[in-house]
Amino acid sequence: MRKYVIGTVVAGLAVIPLMTATSASAQATSLVAVSRAPAVAAPVSTCQVRATETLNIREEPTTSSDALGVLPKGELATCYGRTVTGGTYTACGPYSDKYWMPISYNGMDGYVPRTCVKQP
Repeated sequence: MRKYVIGTVVAGLAVIPLMTATSASAQATSLVAVSRAPAVAAPVSTCQVRATETLNIREEPTTSSDALGVLPKGELATCYGRTVTGGTYTACGPYSDKYWMPISYNGMDGYVPRTCVKQP
């Protein structure tokens, strides 16, 4: 029988269950806390954007998605990460586009058309 070590982090402790395995099954034999490991969340890139028009904040990146609320023209919102590809729209410009900005505004998390926001 071979022993395999599989680790995880629980409440800041690195916990390693020692496993014994055969070709058909695996069984935990004990849990060993080996060290204090910091629980680190993946960093999220944030920025600020200003609405160039009054915008519906959408639940999903498409105009057919439910509107969660409104981002008024001139207001600032927090944006997260990169733009995402979604449904096409023609708002805020002469050409159609399909890129949406994930934002947070007044407790609402959703999407607005990328061409309708600018960095302040």
